[in-house]
Amino acid sequence: MTTFVDSTALGVLLRGDERLKEANGRLSVVCPDEKVLRVFEVTGLHRVFEIHGSRAEALGGDDNS
Repeated sequence: MTTFVDSTALGVLLRGDERLKEANGRLSVVCPDEKVLRVFEVTGLHRVFEIHGSRAEALGGDDNS
C-alpha cells in the first residue's frame, strides 16, 4: 500500500490500463487511503479506473474474508 501518488505513478497506471485493454483485460485500483483517492478525483482518473476500497471488494468478495 502507498500513501503517496505522483504523476509518474499515474502515468504508469494509465499505460498499464491501455496495455490491458488491448489484451481484453482491465485494471482495478485498490485505494483505501483518502488522500490518494483524492488525487484520482482531482485528476479525473476516478472515471478511468475502477477504484475499490479493499482488495476483497475488488475481487467481488466481502471484507470479512
